[in-house]
Amino acid sequence: LGAGNHEIGLHIAPRFETAALLLFLSLSAGALAQAAARLDWLPATRVTLLWLPAFALLALSQFHDSAAAGPLAGLRWLGWLCAAGTACLVLRRAEPIHADSVLGVGHALLWWSGLLLVCWGLDWSIGIAMPHAGSWAFAVWGVVPALMLVLILRLEDRVKWPLQRFRTLYIANAQLPVAGAVLVWVLGACLRAGDPYPLDFLPLLNPLDLAQATSLLLVLRWWLAVRDEPRLLLRPLPAFLVPALVGSITFLWLNAATARTVHFFAAVSYTPQALRHSAVFQGSISVLWGLSALALMVAATRSAQRRLWLSGAALLALLVLKLFFIDLAGSGTVARIVSFMAAGGLMVLIGYLSPAPPVAPAEHRP
Repeated sequence: LGAGNHEIGLHIAPRFETAALLLFLSLSAGALAQAAARLDWLPATRVTLLWLPAFALLALSQFHDSAAAGPLAGLRWLGWLCAAGTACLVLRRAEPIHADSVLGVGHALLWWSGLLLVCWGLDWSIGIAMPHAGSWAFAVWGVVPALMLVLILRLEDRVKWPLQRFRTLYIANAQLPVAGAVLVWVLGACLRAGDPYPLDFLPLLNPLDLAQATSLLLVLRWWLAVRDEPRLLLRPLPAFLVPALVGSITFLWLNAATARTVHFFAAVSYTPQALRHSAVFQGSISVLWGLSALALMVAATRSAQRRLWLSGAALLALLVLKLFFIDLAGSGTVARIVSFMAAGGLMVLIGYLSPAPPVAPAEHRP
């Protein structure tokens, strides 16, 4: 391997060195895996499994070090395709002699590395096509993994290997970190103003807001499909935990979407300090909080879910505190007075439409 790397440095142009190295390493690992299978060479088969963590480390190192050159530049796309194909070959050849737990780690590493490369490649390609459209490239990192969560569910009955062979891994357990990363991405995206260049900004209909909403819906759709899997790692957790987490992040996203709208239409800087002192923003989120509490409590009353109703009541209590300690501090502005009246009207409407659901029998037990 060292000699091959040395020869690549001597004879290959610098822009093609990464592609050549990937081809050399993957072809070497693939040849060894094929020979080990034909010769029934057990130690060599075990050695070839090292290609899986090596593939993941190569992807991470290239992503970290190559700020300018993406995974598609300089024929790197060919090298990565060959590397991924070799990883599949290694896993296939190792099945007769290794336990599913060992193979599962390899499949998970391959899946995560592949997702990283796909997102990185799309990000890089959009950056080349639209250099100043940062929101479009950033949206890839949330939408693509979220789409893959649901796409795997659609493909599980059509792809015998590896999806049917390692069904629980691919549709559930290996997707848990992916879903978690998507939710973290949604939270991180709330910190960005979301300039939709080259398009004009439209509330909720801009690249970042659409990407966040789509990602949240797809994560929830995936969770509802896999939550009853017998070998799901998160199965011991309370059933309401993940939907509650997604709902909380959705509420934070709605606040961020409101802040973006105020930023673009009211010329308020997208910073915590500027938004904190903006009467328009404070009034807008007061109405948003009231509408959110109304939606939660009405839905809870109709479905007799007391826990959901209490969540809406807690949000309503936060709204009351906000009105007295923040909105009334600037009571001289018309926007704050209007928001106070609107929030008060929503509270009256909530009291009329959504009385508390009765306590479930289980809640009476000591």
